[in-house]
Amino acid sequence: GAVGQTLANAFKDLGYEVAIGRRNQGKVGNWDGDVGTFSEVANKAELVVLALKGSAAEQIVKGLSDQLKGKVVIDT
Repeated sequence: GAVGQTLANAFKDLGYEVAIGRRNQGKVGNWDGDVGTFSEVANKAELVVLALKGSAAEQIVKGLSDQLKGKVVIDT
């Protein structure tokens, strides 16, 4: 969504390596960076920023509990 893309662009502009996760592979708006499934992106990430609506975020976090162990997770 718009919040996730805005944050991703801001982090990328600051020089961070950024990937956007989504339920399925595919293009994300005007994003020209890496895109993968939530699981793929979480596996590689040191820091995860959730930019999802409440109930969707809860469902995703439950499904990624192993991939998120020991990582910083920021929920917007």
